[in-house]
Amino acid sequence: MAIDWLADNMYWGNPTMHTIEVMQLNRNVAYRKVILSNKGGTVAVDNPVSMCVNPTDGKLYWADNGETSKIGSVVRDGSNPLTVTTQNVQNIFYLTIDIPGQMLYWTQTSGSIWKMSVGGSNLTPVRIDLGSPRGIAVYQNYIYYYDSDYQKIERLSVSDPTDASIMRRNQYWIQGMRVYTREGQTNNPCGTNNGECEQLCLITGVNTKACACSTGSLLNNDGKTCRNVSDFLIVSESSFMRGFSLQPEVHDDAMLPISAQDYSSISKVDVHVANSYIYYIDNDQPSILRVRPNGGTPETLVVGNDNVFRGLAVDWQAGNLYWTNNAPNENYIEVSRLDGSYRTVLWKAIDSLPSSIAVNPKLG
Repeated sequence: MAIDWLADNMYWGNPTMHTIEVMQLNRNVAYRKVILSNKGGTVAVDNPVSMCVNPTDGKLYWADNGETSKIGSVVRDGSNPLTVTTQNVQNIFYLTIDIPGQMLYWTQTSGSIWKMSVGGSNLTPVRIDLGSPRGIAVYQNYIYYYDSDYQKIERLSVSDPTDASIMRRNQYWIQGMRVYTREGQTNNPCGTNNGECEQLCLITGVNTKACACSTGSLLNNDGKTCRNVSDFLIVSESSFMRGFSLQPEVHDDAMLPISAQDYSSISKVDVHVANSYIYYIDNDQPSILRVRPNGGTPETLVVGNDNVFRGLAVDWQAGNLYWTNNAPNENYIEVSRLDGSYRTVLWKAIDSLPSSIAVNPKLG
């Protein structure tokens, strides 16, 4: 997680969804947007574990412990993602930035601290003889870090990292670290009337900004106001659902990713647009649930006990829900109202195994 203290935006990485998101702070409506997702390639977000913002160049830097370990950068509106380095970045625990020096510092659980310039040059080990360094912060002429093996917070000199002094001992399970101070950067292109942006104002440089819209909305041609996405594709990926815009000019996320509940596995999906619900099968429970596209708490409609639900279809005209149900000794096609009430068996058999199902309301 990282805070852009100038624009009042919070950025965070989601390892489950493979995304980096932003949300506006201190406003009545907390607009939220996916700025970067896994679209394949070497700069894709895989397993983001730590990040920091740089007010000098308008970028966000993140450490990724995915299939290809790396430190990446992206302009804070999601544009121009780059791989800064793939060297000495295995098992990063924490990433921070020295703003005046324009240097990135990170800890590796293997026992080392490294640094390099924000552009990827001058890669240098700070210390390689530590126990298990975790949280790290840099302020003025000192590096502060926590070592979980020795349960201590230690301070190192930037100019001579062997010049060390222990600040606290017997500190347990410290994970993160930040210095609480007012940063020197004061120029804020989003400072007046939210940069004239209807929803999100994202700083892209010292004197530049970009208006953006929350996930599920698109930016209008005026570059300031937003409109809702009217059509999008919903896909289930076992542990979560996500939606992609079908607009010709952009295929960004059209809904906030929805995670499966604990010990759940999302299977078949259907929608009821008029009521703004997504219906889906949870294979592990097993059950049928529904949730709003903008998130919220899923509502359980049908519980299957030891059965297996394989197919799901919404009749958006009559307001009914159909599904296939494979029980231990018999197989069914069932129907209920959209809220799960009035559950009824339409068909059952022993020697058939219905799986996917579809309805055609126009033909009945």
